[in-house]
Amino acid sequence: MSNRAIRRAAERKAANLAAQARTASVGGETSDFIAAALDFIPPTATEPRALSDARLAANRANAQHSTGPRTQTGQAKSSMNALKTGLTGQTVLLPTEDAIVYQAFVESIFDHWAPATDQENRLVQLIADTEWRIHRIAPLEAGIFAVARLEQPDLFCAETDTRKRDALVNAKIQLLYEKQLKNLALQERRLRNHHKTDTAQLEQLQQDRIEKQRSAEQAIVDEHTAAFNRAVKIANNCLKFGTAFEPAAFGFEFSFDEYSHYWDLQNAQYKLTEEFLDFHQVIASHRATQNAA
Repeated sequence: MSNRAIRRAAERKAANLAAQARTASVGGETSDFIAAALDFIPPTATEPRALSDARLAANRANAQHSTGPRTQTGQAKSSMNALKTGLTGQTVLLPTEDAIVYQAFVESIFDHWAPATDQENRLVQLIADTEWRIHRIAPLEAGIFAVARLEQPDLFCAETDTRKRDALVNAKIQLLYEKQLKNLALQERRLRNHHKTDTAQLEQLQQDRIEKQRSAEQAIVDEHTAAFNRAVKIANNCLKFGTAFEPAAFGFEFSFDEYSHYWDLQNAQYKLTEEFLDFHQVIASHRATQNAA
């Protein structure tokens, strides 16, 4: 695009803005948008737009109103602006909150979920921090109403009915502080959505881990069962053919004495309960007893 085309496009934009400004102007007063539109001078590709003396003086005057707080108290308050309600951002614990109470709360969440992996630990921490922020919302909402009553002490003073006046004041506060209250509601919805998502992910992780663990345990049980059935089959064949059963000769890790010990307990147990004992648990318990002795 040529310099001439750029300049003409800028002139058309300036004309449109000026037309909107004249339409929006009411009672001789103009908004920031209108003032900007009326003062707009289309720049060219080669010449920068120079500020008029009036505009330069106005800019300097406006700058004096935007230098920030000057007192120590004001500066301290301004430094905490990023915290706001503490419902967003990286900050979880506000300066006015008790770190010990927060830590106890987090520990209770960890106790409830009992995470077993690093990923589960991270999700539980996120859930705890989100719940901490959610619990902060009700006091913040109550605080808005308390501040509003201090800032608007004369609302509906003529109303003598206390209950009616309270209802009117609360309704008025809802209107006067609608932006702040809506922001709280918005943040609460966002936090609850995050909480729901993180909780669902954590539950799925823990379910997968438990199922994997159960599968591994069942595989061990199946392996033990197959080994036991094979040992019984070989022992019966040895008895049938009149040969000694030596478990080690067939690759088993238990001895003949341990095998005999199991069957002594199993026969006694079956007479009473008609139930079968776990072979490897009996052997492990027997070995522990022998080692202790």
